Amino acid sequence: MSQKCIVFFIGTVAEYIKLFPVLEEVKKKGIAYRVISSGQNRIDTTDIARVTELNIDLSLSNEEDIVKNVFGLFYWFFNTTAKSKRIIKEKLKDIDFENSVMVVHGDTLSTVMGALLGKRLKMKVAHIEAGLRSGRLFTPFPEELDRLFVSRLADYNFCQGETAVNNLKKSKGEVVNTKYNTIVDAIAYAKTQPSDNAVFNSLESGNYGVFVLHRQENLLNHRLVNKVVDTAIQVSKKQRLVFVMHQITEDTLKKLKLYDKLCSSENIIAVRRMDYFDFMKLLIGSEFVITDGGSNQEELSYMGKPTLILRTATERSEGIGENALLYGGDFNEISRFVETYHSYNRSFISAEASPSEIICDYLSECV
Repeated sequence: MSQKCIVFFIGTVAEYIKLFPVLEEVKKKGIAYRVISSGQNRIDTTDIARVTELNIDLSLSNEEDIVKNVFGLFYWFFNTTAKSKRIIKEKLKDIDFENSVMVVHGDTLSTVMGALLGKRLKMKVAHIEAGLRSGRLFTPFPEELDRLFVSRLADYNFCQGETAVNNLKKSKGEVVNTKYNTIVDAIAYAKTQPSDNAVFNSLESGNYGVFVLHRQENLLNHRLVNKVVDTAIQVSKKQRLVFVMHQITEDTLKKLKLYDKLCSSENIIAVRRMDYFDFMKLLIGSEFVITDGGSNQEELSYMGKPTLILRTATERSEGIGENALLYGGDFNEISRFVETYHSYNRSFISAEASPSEIICDYLSECV
């Protein structure tokens, strides 16, 4: 017999990081739910999935089969979307689709895929982290277009503050202000988790800075990459640094013959991308952070950490003018920030109400 439930459509590890606190609330309240993975990322093998005991009911594709370039991603998107309505109906026959809710998150191709499939299955669509806007149609691409498209499909929009709410004034769907991003709940959860990471455990809290450089548009800007590496080396003469190496970062640095130069600096620790909970602990214990990650901007705003965002524009307002500074394409801003970062120190923020609980309570009334 079919039943109404909440269906979480998850495509990437980054989406799951912000969705798992909502899933935890749904489990706690005993609400029926299912999890569908688009397959854009392999989620089930991650440390965060293991710790939170993620169970995926249906995977629509395999990350290994996706060609990781623009053409390959769009081919995967259209091919998977075209066949997935039939697969979902065949494999998840126990769902009363017309009385259930499809939950999507953020601004990836998987977000669009989940929203489209929800509509094709005659489900209500809930968009978490709705209402973010950079104000530039093709920056970042395709994320800004994804947000605009999903906002037209969503029946319920969960926004993380007044700015996002105001961006959806003309939305046909219901708009709910959660005041904070669910990442605040993820950070609180991370603080409770033990760590056996040797690098993290060897660091003295508050005595190091963190560098993160992984966005493709930044790595293609060789002047910026050189400036970041030079700055890191200069700073390391006075302070210990942790330089997070995504695979694409390492490949670029080696191509530009900067990898050995960076790693040979005695006070720089180059680390592979960490598990999420360890990475949060790394940020919490840091003195300052220089990053090009949008999610990092949110996380660090709640931590109150001095942050330089290596982006020319951001769709998020969190932290800007408080603990965070946007470099805006000015290479000299990197050196200036390192000299003045102490002035950006702020207090750690604790949400007076859990955004994940707000979302869960609202969705429970919709199914």
